[in-house]
Amino acid sequence: MQARLGHKTPCAIVTALDGNGQTLVDADDVSGDLSLSADQLADVRQRIIRDHSGILENSQLFVRVYGPPPRMVIIGAAHITLALVPMARLAAFDVTVIDPREGFARSSRFSDVFPLEAWPDEAMPELALDVRTAVIALAHDPKLDDPALAAALRSRAFYIGALGQSAKPCQTSGTAGG
Repeated sequence: MQARLGHKTPCAIVTALDGNGQTLVDADDVSGDLSLSADQLADVRQRIIRDHSGILENSQLFVRVYGPPPRMVIIGAAHITLALVPMARLAAFDVTVIDPREGFARSSRFSDVFPLEAWPDEAMPELALDVRTAVIALAHDPKLDDPALAAALRSRAFYIGALGQSAKPCQTSGTAGG
């Protein structure tokens, strides 16, 4: 199992609740001393995809799903990103920061994250956003945030967020009453 997780391969351990065996299951392989029916194996693999542990229906088998850590892709290495990265790491997210601006994307600004100095529309397709990915746009620049948000909306990311500038009130010309 450790080798699979080291390669970020989701897997599950199926355990008989009576203590009579365990089996390791991933998308391609099954190994262990439990015999699973085709329906049970299909259910376990669906649980791996959904990242959902629990007891298999109509059985005495418990499925514990192990997956790679959730990912957080942050667009913009601005000041709020400096505060968000340690919080995300504390919550066990694998963090990627994208910002093409050399002054912002310096690795010296972050303790354990190496920002990608790239444009989001070039970097996002390579990241393979999936159901374990959150995307947060913090650049406050539509040239950076908009392509990233468009890519996120086309993906299966479980969370998409943006922090933009507040709108300015409309200015009217002329004088009141006249």
